[in-house]
Amino acid sequence: MESNLKDVTTAALRICRQQGSQADILEVAYAACLLEEQGSWGAAPSSSTQQLSLRTSNPSVRSSSGGISSSGASSHGNSRLPDEALAVMAEKLAQQVLQPQDPAAAATAQLQLTLERSYKQQQDKVEAEQAQHVADANRLAAAVAYRKVNLQIAGLQDYQSVFEGVVDYVCCVMGVAARAKAEPAASAQVSAAVESAFPLSGVAYFLTLPAQERLQQMEALAHVTCGICLHNAAAGAAAGPPLLPPSAGTQLPQAQHLLAAIQGATAEAEAAMAYYNSTSTASSSSSGSGGRPVLGAALFCCQAAVSLRRLAADLAGGISCCHALDEGVAAALAQASQVVSNSVSGVAKAAVFPLFESAGRLHLALTGELRLLLVRARLWEDACAALSTAASDSAAGVPRVLGFKGPRAGRQSCGFSCTGQVATAAGVAAVGAAACSALSEAEAASLPASMQYVPPGAAAAAADEAHGAEGAAEGEAAGQLALAGMCPVSIAGSVAAGAGGVPNGDGSAVLVAQLANPAVGCVRYGGSLYGFSSTAALQAFADAPATTLDAVRVAVRNAPLLAHMLGLTSMAAAEVAAGPGAASRVGSAGSGGSRASSRADGSAGGSANGGACAVLPLRRLMALLSAAAVKVDAETQTPTHFSERHIDVNYEWNEWALRRRVIALANLRTKATHSAQTALSHFRRDGDSQTWQPKAEAAQTKVNKGSSMPRKLRYVAGLRGAPETAKMKVVALELDIGQTHQF
Repeated sequence: MESNLKDVTTAALRICRQQGSQADILEVAYAACLLEEQGSWGAAPSSSTQQLSLRTSNPSVRSSSGGISSSGASSHGNSRLPDEALAVMAEKLAQQVLQPQDPAAAATAQLQLTLERSYKQQQDKVEAEQAQHVADANRLAAAVAYRKVNLQIAGLQDYQSVFEGVVDYVCCVMGVAARAKAEPAASAQVSAAVESAFPLSGVAYFLTLPAQERLQQMEALAHVTCGICLHNAAAGAAAGPPLLPPSAGTQLPQAQHLLAAIQGATAEAEAAMAYYNSTSTASSSSSGSGGRPVLGAALFCCQAAVSLRRLAADLAGGISCCHALDEGVAAALAQASQVVSNSVSGVAKAAVFPLFESAGRLHLALTGELRLLLVRARLWEDACAALSTAASDSAAGVPRVLGFKGPRAGRQSCGFSCTGQVATAAGVAAVGAAACSALSEAEAASLPASMQYVPPGAAAAAADEAHGAEGAAEGEAAGQLALAGMCPVSIAGSVAAGAGGVPNGDGSAVLVAQLANPAVGCVRYGGSLYGFSSTAALQAFADAPATTLDAVRVAVRNAPLLAHMLGLTSMAAAEVAAGPGAASRVGSAGSGGSRASSRADGSAGGSANGGACAVLPLRRLMALLSAAAVKVDAETQTPTHFSERHIDVNYEWNEWALRRRVIALANLRTKATHSAQTALSHFRRDGDSQTWQPKAEAAQTKVNKGSSMPRKLRYVAGLRGAPETAKMKVVALELDIGQTHQF
């Protein structure tokens, strides 16, 4: 499906740009997913009985209810679309993007995309900052851990260089590297704290350790140093201003005010949702299909309420985590101060250093959580801007959620808290006239064996147990219910007291989504935790849970925007999109990642006929579009001259050439022409002359001269072979010049 989705998105994007609209590629791809889930592509070009689909190259046959047949969903799920089908689907998609049939639904989709983009941008920014911080710390640690020093010839200067490298690493881990470089007092304070735990005399032994052990000791030293700095600041022994100011004391009150503002906006969004739900019901009952515009407004309010509740739950969890970490830091410092004060002669390192290390670790974790509080504040600003922008568009027809003061603004507020906290008594009483009491022991015992009733007071713990450690790793808030805290019976349209769907004039049903009431309790079924708006809704779910959840899938198919809102997106894509990381605690703009979408036991997820939901998670959709560049073929051509008349062949475009021409003309104006003529006879006289070359003469002589001296020889005669009478004598010879022996 994903390859066909990219092809259709590219073709539709090209059509939009040809019509002069700079459509957003993510918006076009999301609209394609919604059309696929709803089955609104239309008939195939070659057959009027077959429906187009992204899941198969051959148009798959859809049932009367709109679901994809098993043959189209499985055997041809990865095939390419033919060109004819691709062109028809691209035209349909481009028309849906440029001229949406339901402006309110388009505004809701735009709100989902805007909030998800904001969450993704903030998460990427946090992850980039964390990755840069870790990379800097690892680089400084490696420079010390893998440094080779010859201890036989090492001197004090070498040891001081290693000590300074350790101090730089500690400053980086504590997050005060920039301040230590700018303020010598801060650098001296860190150096003193490091030297108290790692003296200069211990560098020689430190250099004898292997690299891995050096890294471990440096990490523990950074935490111990952080705890020592905190202890000195608390005791007033720090020189100058505190190196690590207690920022929790200033940021946590601001976060509490922000949480109150978000909770107030959530209550307003829930009141608007309840009002437009009731209005859509009344409009549908009286005027047939006249309630559909009001239904779009109800969906928009529902998405706003879900997103704000998610943000409020995320912020509340962050605040509680900060409080717990702050209390842990205070307890560790108090215990360390008590150990130091009770000692008279001296304090053993084994007694106080573990406390300093614990305080340092908790403080660094607290610093990270406080940074995430600022991120959530930016998310709140982006959410307010998105809601205001949507409400300012008069063509969309969506209400102004923030500051909603409708006739029923006080009805059904708060609902089930994502953090598991029970709503106030006033909020519970405002739910309506339906019975909202908890089940008795006999009623709870009469539930089917596949269900487990959870009383209102134990809802938070049961939700945490249902999600488990894996759910916490995916960024889910503690105590979060499935279906974004909505009542499944109200979404499914089951006929029950206090919840139900009103049939519309065209045969469909108007969505009347209601929030789960914490006073009723919840039910654990199929590994997920479901809340209900009333006791009657809980009993209706207990009678037919599978039928109710199937009806929820039908509602998602009829209104595909609910897939992202309720966390019922594609199961396979959700598994791919989920990823570990500390920054995932920032959360998502959706329902909070209802784990019911990834269940295979029928608890949630999938299409009406058992196939996977066609709506991809927005994170997966972003990753799919960013994995490879989407290319759009375009061309342009211009004539040599746009107008063939009045062509100046002497036109010169070069400014410097024009300047040269002007200078030449100016010089010419200052010149004058002069002429002279001689007598005509001068031109009639002929004169010739001729010369001869001189006679060539040459002379050459040659003189050879030479000199030679006579050759003198001396030898001894009469030594061997001479007669016995002969005597030895010296013979001297002088040979004249010109003799034969000289040639």
